Amino acid sequence: MINLTTMTIQLIGSMPDGIRICHVEGESLITVVIPRELLSEAKQLPDIPKRGIYYLLDEDHGVISRVYAGQTTQGLKRLDAHKSKKEFWNKAVMFLDDEVNIDRDVLDALEADTIEYVRTHGSYETDNSDTPQPYVSPYKEQTVKHLHSKILFRMASLGYDLDRKE
Repeated sequence: MINLTTMTIQLIGSMPDGIRICHVEGESLITVVIPRELLSEAKQLPDIPKRGIYYLLDEDHGVISRVYAGQTTQGLKRLDAHKSKKEFWNKAVMFLDDEVNIDRDVLDALEADTIEYVRTHGSYETDNSDTPQPYVSPYKEQTVKHLHSKILFRMASLGYDLDRKE
């Protein structure tokens, strides 16, 4: 049996290096790739969920030299603060869903896993110096691990390999 995953990538403005919205068949999680210079256009997109985690990348043709990971309950608006305070990034990759699918406890734990991952993998610099230590209910641990693996899969599928060693 062949294991297949169908990912649909929508190119906003028909620009391959522009804003991209990615969906995986059967999943509610939405991935939005936003070049820094197109942030104001991205914030005008309708029906984008507000809760999730994101990476700010200093990326050049798939080679990542610096990463920052965080969480948001504000969706794309969260990037406004980073645009004025963090000069290094040229691309944001956000993984967003509704609060029904990612509750606050799961979001906090997912952020902690994401930060720990960028601190211990790859050969890039990171602005995440500390890993948060939220309490995770044993009933939600599997959800967090499952979401984290989906996020890593999508990052790799989009050409952003967080495990790449230079």
